[in-house]
Amino acid sequence: MRTAQKAFPNFPPEVVSFTSSKPFDFSLPQEPPFFDRKQNQYLRDALDQPPRFIVNIRQVHGDSILTIDAKSRLHADEIFEADGVVSNVAGVALTLRTADCLPIFIYEKEKKVLALVHAGWRGSYQQIAVKALDVMRQHWGCSARDSLVAFGPAIRPCCYEVGGDFLKMFSKEIERRTKRYFLNLPLININQMVDFGIDRDNIYDCGICTCCHQGYFSYRRDGRETGRNLSLAMIRRPK
Repeated sequence: MRTAQKAFPNFPPEVVSFTSSKPFDFSLPQEPPFFDRKQNQYLRDALDQPPRFIVNIRQVHGDSILTIDAKSRLHADEIFEADGVVSNVAGVALTLRTADCLPIFIYEKEKKVLALVHAGWRGSYQQIAVKALDVMRQHWGCSARDSLVAFGPAIRPCCYEVGGDFLKMFSKEIERRTKRYFLNLPLININQMVDFGIDRDNIYDCGICTCCHQGYFSYRRDGRETGRNLSLAMIRRPK
């Protein structure tokens, strides 16, 4: 059993975070239960502490951020339509599913608030990571100065070829090779978060390209029938 990242090196021990790899396909079912027996075993093996609750979201490539605090009423069979989740509740696991889009993990170490964001090019254009940071600031008083960020596996500019129309949206993050254009999805989000006030040294990128690396599901490489990689983040409960 292996995962891409059991814990990002810039995150403190109280946070567990990872993105799954093949052969486990974590595509979201239309109806609950959202994890089958083998997937539940995978999570038990990957987590050293069982979650009190797992938050599942149906991603729509928008910029909606779901907020979960101690007052939130959670139900196991509930699915939320959003592209980001923010929570300060220990033992609540935040999840999202990707097959090239960028999973962004954010942790504010002083207020102990965690976020997990799904950033494709549409969400990045809408600055979804910055919106998650703003929710953290408004709801819990979090500061950019105390926030740590990590990027999981995603498609990289080595493989992410786009059309010339993307130049109008991402002029600073397009790599040109002869007459072809390649989008740097992590760089878009780095630039936006640094502008928001995040210290560049507090942003860690695992550097894994899902399209290059056969160990991950990739929509660009394998098409519509590909599976999904699961990203999970959770604040550990005190022992």
